[in-house]
Amino acid sequence: MRQNRWFSAARRRAPTRTSERNALAEILLDRPATPTAEAAGRERDQEVRDALARLEPDHAQVIELALLQQLPHREVAQRLNRSEGACRMLLLRARAALAIALEKLAADD
Repeated sequence: MRQNRWFSAARRRAPTRTSERNALAEILLDRPATPTAEAAGRERDQEVRDALARLEPDHAQVIELALLQQLPHREVAQRLNRSEGACRMLLLRARAALAIALEKLAADD
């Protein structure tokens, strides 16, 4: 029975790379329809930009290139003069740092 569950889990569809990778870009670039939602979206955009300003320069730069400009990992690696794997790890750490910075901003309010 356990083996059957393992095989069925392997067949489950994993989230697409695009959906995971561009979640932050969607927050920043997607504009809501109502005036209230637009105001809330602008506030959220400003919060994210304030949090980005608190990050280390490498973290902010990799988020800008990979998520906001939606460049492929290969191009991000070339621009940062790093290997593709190093850029992926840097992006992972940058996302974690951004989440912490956003929590600190929310706690300050």
